[in-house]
Amino acid sequence: RDGQTMRIDSIGKNPISIWIEGPPGSGYEQEMAADCHAFNEFNPTVAGDYKLTVQECTKADPWKGTFKFKVTVN
Repeated sequence: RDGQTMRIDSIGKNPISIWIEGPPGSGYEQEMAADCHAFNEFNPTVAGDYKLTVQECTKADPWKGTFKFKVTVN
């Protein structure tokens, strides 16, 4: 919905980068280098679907296994 806050936190042990792309026409596209972004928050949201892209952080040591992150919208 419009006017909410979206927060994304990396909660796993392996470093990841997370990019966020807003709904079409929202004007929200997160431009980031491949840094290790363990936290992202934006407010206010617009109504629609958001696309999250997650990848291994390229500035940290390579790893294999799982990753975890949490998305909170309120």
